[in-house]
Amino acid sequence: NLRPSLGSFGQYDRLLEALSEAHDLARSIDDETTATFANVVKTHVLYQCGDVKVGVEFGQETVDLARSFNEERLIISAKANLAMALFFHGQVRAAVEHIAEFVEPLRTTYRHENLGTTGTSSVNWIANLCGMYTNLGEFDKAKAYCDEALDIARETGKPFDPVMATQW
Repeated sequence: NLRPSLGSFGQYDRLLEALSEAHDLARSIDDETTATFANVVKTHVLYQCGDVKVGVEFGQETVDLARSFNEERLIISAKANLAMALFFHGQVRAAVEHIAEFVEPLRTTYRHENLGTTGTSSVNWIANLCGMYTNLGEFDKAKAYCDEALDIARETGKPFDPVMATQW
């Protein structure tokens, strides 16, 4: 719960400490799902604050752990954050492959849900595909994903979603 405030103020060291503490506390009560979600968020913070290589390594470990629970929401969140870490590490094709794996559930099952993102997760991650394809020079695919993210943003009516959908 500290993520929005600490992140907004650039207190990433404190945020990483809080996430490690949350992870440890969750594990102490055998709540492995919450512990893993703390690691998902930690992956996000690592790549956002520029520790991209560690973010990729940590993200891969988190994806492997999330898969062991066979909980789709957690796997999607872990893979999306790993994809963004890969993207910022310059591994754009690998990033696309990670997100492509779960685009269909984002379009359907989780279309209007928040899976741990600031806005609607489908808007966020489908829009990120737009950015990835833009970086690859595949502008037709990029535009299609941007349009799709914007359509979902219009459906949700949440103010943050159109911003996310059009960032690329």
